[in-house]
Amino acid sequence: MSVEATYLALKARLATTGIPVEDSAKVTDEDALEIGTYFILFAPLPTDREERYAEGVSVDSTGDYDVDVRVVAGSHTALLKAVDRLRGAFVGHRLVVSGRSCTPARVEAGKVDLDRSVKPGLWFCDTGILFTSRPARA
Repeated sequence: MSVEATYLALKARLATTGIPVEDSAKVTDEDALEIGTYFILFAPLPTDREERYAEGVSVDSTGDYDVDVRVVAGSHTALLKAVDRLRGAFVGHRLVVSGRSCTPARVEAGKVDLDRSVKPGLWFCDTGILFTSRPARA
């Protein structure tokens, strides 16, 4: 299974929300955290299923994904709106990944928190996008 293809499919789906998608926190030219609304998409690594007894794990194996997306915003209200947009883009959606068949996605939002080390504070919520990816049938 192509981790890169899955990452690109996730990134493209997140982009449909109109909110920027980043690989890490945005920083200013002075290396300070940038205040704004964006998603940080972490690498999607599958968890191989452990119920295989006679078959080895291969790149074409079925994998369960719990992909972390950190939703970041400059205000509590902006954060809630961004989480709603993420949920709207993914809940029940099947990612399109070449050679794979994905189950409809679920979204689990974590706790909303405030990073007080930044002035003004920066709101964030770690969110999981969960789905299973199987080899596509011919």
